[in-house]
Amino acid sequence: MARVAAERLRRGTNRPAIHLAYMLLRSGLESCARLPELLRRVPVDAVVVSMLDFVPAKDLRAESVRLDEGGLAAARRLLEELGRQGWPVYHYLGHVPPRRCAENPYRALFVTVDGSVAPCVYLGLPVVEPVEVYDIPAGRFHAPLIFGNIGERTLAEVWRGRDYRSFRRALKRGTLPEPCRLCLKVEGPAGR
Repeated sequence: MARVAAERLRRGTNRPAIHLAYMLLRSGLESCARLPELLRRVPVDAVVVSMLDFVPAKDLRAESVRLDEGGLAAARRLLEELGRQGWPVYHYLGHVPPRRCAENPYRALFVTVDGSVAPCVYLGLPVVEPVEVYDIPAGRFHAPLIFGNIGERTLAEVWRGRDYRSFRRALKRGTLPEPCRLCLKVEGPAGR
């Protein structure tokens, strides 16, 4: 990152943009307090803070800041401090309208490495068999939700496909499809 920043200065440009992506884990809350100091030394354009929202193993549940009120409060303090220092910070801490998805599947999508198209990264995970997920008190099972493949149809054709359109309409009505009902990226009664 420092090498890219030095090259930008040498060229007199602000491209490529440098975004620091930070996965906030419960075990790293203490060390993340040093993030503002790091940012003073390394020129970045924005900070993207994400949390462990998809918990595919029981022993990882304790790492999810979203599932821990104390951890969530510490995360908010960190983001407020970064904001006070003037850093553009992008994050999701549960600030979406009720029964809406923070991944914005109405306007965005996820293409897997093999060309499969899913509404979001979570529904595009390449699992062969349903995987038990531990991001809520009672485990649930996750399976991908794929609407097509860009190796077989154009992206526009996949996006406009009947099943994909039905999926988006259901989300907009607030009728969450089965794979979305317990996702931590969805707020509201069906999202918790």
